[in-house]
Amino acid sequence: ANGVKNAVITINNDDLDEAVFTYAISGNLLGGGQALTFDGVDDRVDLPFVFSGSYTKEAWINSNTLTGFPNILSGNASTGTALFLNNGSVAAGHGPGFAQVLDPAVITAGTWYHVAVSYNAATGVMNLYKNGALVSTASGVASYTETLQQIGSFSGGNFFNGSIDEVRIWNVARTGAQITANYACALNGTEPGLLAYYNFNQGANGGNNAGNTRLIDLVGNCPQNGTLVNFALTGAVSNWTAPGAPLAGSCTVQVSNIYVSGNNICIATGDVTPAAIDNTDYGLVNVPSSLDRTFTIANNGGASLTITSIVITGVDASMFTVVSAPSSPVLPGGSTTFVLRFTPSGANGIKNATVTINNNDPNEAAYSFAVRGTSFDPLPVTILSFRASDAGKYSRLVWETATEINNKGFEIQRSLNGSNNWETIGYVAGTNSATGSRYNFNDLAPFSGINTYRLKQIDFDGRFELSNIQAVNFASDAALVSVYPNPVKDQLNLVFNDSKLLNSVARITTATGTVVASVKLSNYRQAIDMSTYSTGIYFLALQDGTVLRIVKQ
Repeated sequence: ANGVKNAVITINNDDLDEAVFTYAISGNLLGGGQALTFDGVDDRVDLPFVFSGSYTKEAWINSNTLTGFPNILSGNASTGTALFLNNGSVAAGHGPGFAQVLDPAVITAGTWYHVAVSYNAATGVMNLYKNGALVSTASGVASYTETLQQIGSFSGGNFFNGSIDEVRIWNVARTGAQITANYACALNGTEPGLLAYYNFNQGANGGNNAGNTRLIDLVGNCPQNGTLVNFALTGAVSNWTAPGAPLAGSCTVQVSNIYVSGNNICIATGDVTPAAIDNTDYGLVNVPSSLDRTFTIANNGGASLTITSIVITGVDASMFTVVSAPSSPVLPGGSTTFVLRFTPSGANGIKNATVTINNNDPNEAAYSFAVRGTSFDPLPVTILSFRASDAGKYSRLVWETATEINNKGFEIQRSLNGSNNWETIGYVAGTNSATGSRYNFNDLAPFSGINTYRLKQIDFDGRFELSNIQAVNFASDAALVSVYPNPVKDQLNLVFNDSKLLNSVARITTATGTVVASVKLSNYRQAIDMSTYSTGIYFLALQDGTVLRIVKQ
């Protein structure tokens, strides 16, 4: 039974003072909601669809008032359809008059009634039913045009005061026999001609239902769920409540009803057109990155949904992986999620696969839809141009990029007379600008002869790309030696082109001739750390007799 439930939790442990730790807990069992109670002030449910042609509308109602024109299930205020109460009598019709059928009897307030209206567009016949019995009929009823559909309101007014349950909308004019046979029992959502079916079995009876603003449709795999507007969703009014309509069980066996959504957008089974809006199109994903998308599996049926497996097929199936599986079973009205990861590989381009969710829905036991993503393995950088030129006593290298992605920087490499013995003579950090950048580098001590240069562009993940080769011819045999920056604060760079100086020892002395350091020249561009030196004048003496004056700041 509903009401407060109490229990005591005891934790037995080895604490010397609290070996038996106990505390009380309680909860209030409210039971599930079975209907919506409307406040008659501004509560309504907006439905996301309209219909045309023949139709049947059904609902169970329990009205608190017998005056005015509270609406049950109605549409456009001038050209649409309406099922409503006319001062306590059930009525229905088309705009603008809405006066085609009227029950001569008045209902009793606080009592549940089943009401229905059918319209045959071919014959123009409209029939009105109450508790399965025909109470009014009209012929020659003109057609209609719908632009909206609401439960409990007529185009934003004439609000219903009371409870509504078991709303059914059909795209056929149901016969009296069909209405009589099914009005007092629950459907399962698979009946032919059924456009939408709302059984209102949601929320907690009179409880705190904040956020439970969706009226679930039990028809199809892309249900047309309604949206609750202005409901307080707490207490006995303007909320999910119980009891609902006095149904005598189910008309047929209740079944599960699966539907899948991405980004809150329904994905129809058999969908072969992936789209970004519902997460089925992953867009551009760079190699070796991956991208996860979350999909929701919901059960709008009246029986538990069992998910047996999720299978990925197609030529690129290996690039799509379920990294978080859904839970199963999914109770009626419940949902679960799974995460599908796209990890592109191979050639650039679109990668396709099909996701199949195997389950126990009798109509969509193999719920499938297409997914795709675009694989892009970007070059670290697009080099627009690279040039090397004779700038007098040194080579000047200039290059420009169009785009940069994950660009760490450039090694400057040099070889002599076209040999394949490349050495790294410098490094320039990349800007990693998406719009590209311009760079330059000076080789202050080129070789005598043909100096060939290339760039080694390096990505942050270690991948690299080599540029084209540029050549500069220096005919002079003169040995070149240079240092920079000078004055120096931290690191001094010594560059030279005389191979005889390789592996020789250079000495750094003070102005008074005291040797403060010896440096082995292992590269044509040698870095010397002077960060710990005192400010003043120093001399750098090379083995070939060259002496360079250095100013330490």
